[in-house]
This record gives sequence, structure tokens and C-alpha cells, in this order.
Amino acid sequence: MIVIIKIVLIITLVTIWYQDQKERLVSFFLFPFLALETAVIHYLNTTSEVFVTNVLVNIVIICLIVVILFLYARFKMKKNLFKEAFGLGDAFILVALAFAFPVYTFVVLLSLGFLTILGIHFLLGILGKRRETIPFAGELALFMTLVYVASWNINTVNLYYI
Repeated sequence: MIVIIKIVLIITLVTIWYQDQKERLVSFFLFPFLALETAVIHYLNTTSEVFVTNVLVNIVIICLIVVILFLYARFKMKKNLFKEAFGLGDAFILVALAFAFPVYTFVVLLSLGFLTILGIHFLLGILGKRRETIPFAGELALFMTLVYVASWNINTVNLYYI
């Protein structure tokens, strides 16, 4: 059963990446589906109390990030956050991933994901292929795909015990 959930999770993440790269629009139903898949895997690796606490703290962290982005977009960039600077799909993937990991793992992976996406954006700029906007949801989904596949195939660190 868990193997099927993992396969469907990878398919969901790759679909989010593909849609965001190709159309810059991701089907909404993928995000609750992603949240459910990651929640099941997380729940099976922890106790129910720890799971609920982790998810709530992760959602608070996401809210803080969105508030900071809102303030930055409004006062520094002089733009509307969700119309010009940060797509709803970007927010939805963050909320979906709040169900995925314990707090420390979530913060570390989210930070690494942000840095990886930023690095790719700068590298594309150096190569003269910079895009005007970053397909954040898609690239974060691709990053998480790599994280999951690596963690399932390399048995050195369990992401749920960090």
C-alpha cells in the first residue's frame, strides 16, 4: 500500500512540475491530492500528536513567509502579491508540503528548495535563458521529487527523525 502511495506522490509532483513549466498553470485538484499523499506518508512515520503539531507549526511558518512576501511585494516591489509576484499555485504547494515533514526537516528542505530554485534562476540568467518569472511551484515540486526519491533509495537519513 505504501509503495502505491509513493508512486502516486511522485506522479503528482512530476505532473505539477510539468504543468507549471508548460502552461504556467497547475490544476488545483493536484494540491489537495499532494497534501493527502504527503500527510499519509508523514503520519505513518510519526505518532498522531506529533503529526498534528508538525503540521500546525509548518502552517504557521508558511503564514509568516507569505506575510513577509506580502510586505516585500507591497512596499519594496510596489506590486500586488498574488497578481504579480507570487502565484496562488506557489502558495498552494507550500500549504500542501506543510503536511509532508516534521518541522526541522520542513524548514531545512524548504530553505534548500528556495536556494536551489534561486540558483537555477541565476544560472539561467548567466546562460542568457532567464525567464521573467520563476515557475516556483513546479521547480519546488521537482526538488521535492528528487528529495523523496533520494530518501527512499539511500537509507542514510530518515527524513521523519531529523
